[in-house]
Amino acid sequence: MPGIPLVGRQAEIAQVTDVVEGRGEQRPFLLLGEAGTGKSSLLATAVGHARDSGTLVLTARGIEAESRQSFASLHLLLLPVLPDITALPDHLRTALETAFGLAPAEGPADPLTLRMAVLTLLTGVCNRQRVLLAVDDVQHFDRDSLDVLSFVMRRITAQGVPLLLAARGQTIPEGAPADVGTLLLEPLSEQAAAELVDAQPHAPTGRTRSDLLRQAEGNPLAIVELCRAAGMSGAGVLPGGGLPQTERIQQLYAARLRGLPELTQRLLLYAGASAYEDLAMIMAAAGAGADLGAWAPAEEVGLVSVADGRVVFRHPLARAGSYHGAPAHLRQQAHRDLAAIPTADPAGRAWHLAAACLGQDESVAAALEDTAELAERRGGLFATAQALERSAQCSPAAADQARRYAKALRAAQWAGDPSWVRELYDKVTALTEDRNLLGVAACGAGMSLSLLGHQRQAFRVLMSALEPVPPGDGATCSTWPPCSSPLRFSQGCPRSEDRSQPCSTECRTVTLTRPIRI
Repeated sequence: MPGIPLVGRQAEIAQVTDVVEGRGEQRPFLLLGEAGTGKSSLLATAVGHARDSGTLVLTARGIEAESRQSFASLHLLLLPVLPDITALPDHLRTALETAFGLAPAEGPADPLTLRMAVLTLLTGVCNRQRVLLAVDDVQHFDRDSLDVLSFVMRRITAQGVPLLLAARGQTIPEGAPADVGTLLLEPLSEQAAAELVDAQPHAPTGRTRSDLLRQAEGNPLAIVELCRAAGMSGAGVLPGGGLPQTERIQQLYAARLRGLPELTQRLLLYAGASAYEDLAMIMAAAGAGADLGAWAPAEEVGLVSVADGRVVFRHPLARAGSYHGAPAHLRQQAHRDLAAIPTADPAGRAWHLAAACLGQDESVAAALEDTAELAERRGGLFATAQALERSAQCSPAAADQARRYAKALRAAQWAGDPSWVRELYDKVTALTEDRNLLGVAACGAGMSLSLLGHQRQAFRVLMSALEPVPPGDGATCSTWPPCSSPLRFSQGCPRSEDRSQPCSTECRTVTLTRPIRI
């Protein structure tokens, strides 16, 4: 889809061009700004400049519907160079193929091996030709992809490989490395905003023009869409007065939907609910047959483009408006219908079932737990924890809730998210008196509290799981020495005060190398 015209962004264009050409400090560069400020257009300008000079561009865009699927964004980024994985050593090639579902997951994945596989693959490509990595909507990347990308970008930019990112908001997204150069796109100046209005087809005049400029507040996307609305209906009012600009633009897209035929609205809802842009899958789920004519009204008003078997929304807010603008019962049915389409992606099916689930349903919880096990074998620790947490929420029985929350806690601990571990610990302790589950939860929470600097609280949490009796499971007991000893040492606690000794002595033959199976 065409991007927002870059009017009044000459200084910003010069900055991203410098990054592409390798001038200045060698580190990743992140474009920040609210929705509609032109981040994607600026990124597209940099990509075009790179391609014109013969640079290979690897690009990906985060999609919110894919954000719970492990390594989905990384797969999209590396898709053009995947044929090169045949040149990798066997263990690195296997790690990549397993992560992307190209080979069966035969055992627990090693996160470091996957990171080294991606780094080795990209280094080999960069040794043959100049490469630009361009990543849009980083805030919607799945966390497992972002974790790998963060590892790689800190190393590959030191070799002179430019890396451009863009994210919605004014701060660096969670999970992204903090040591990046940043550029915050501010609203357009009054002069630039007026130039953009005048550059639109059938630009409004008089009072309509003045009102439009006032409502748009220098947001380029708001200017373009308001001009389009004024040209189509004579209206120049942005709905949702008093709301943040992002929500108001989304409502503008939703309002445009209401004038479309019912079948077109249905297709847009299913496209917005789908994690993929697959035209055939969307039409099959919506029961729309094979006639593409139903998409024409949406194409005419600039909401989507349909080509090459794909449905692409003009802007992420157009997708959000198409989905959230529909009633809840229709959104629920869309997820059920998408889950019913035969697919090779069990994670997508499970998350559609979860989106359609009201309250608790053991069949949905079990599907999510199965998805989590597959994600763990592929090395997707964040995806594992997310699926297990949602599985627990869908579980009718308290014992299953506690067990699945405890498994989610262990995955979150291995993923390196201590704040999340603390939240999950509170849920486990509120649901169960099972000594083994409490022991698993205490170990994870204790280590996470320690990482956050709360040493005394961490030690108290660890010791609480030993009273009135210690866990009976050997694998659980074996975690106490590596968990409690550093905390005891940091507080100057005498060895005699470490009540974990009996537990660890009884179970000294058990060695923990991977997350405990619960």
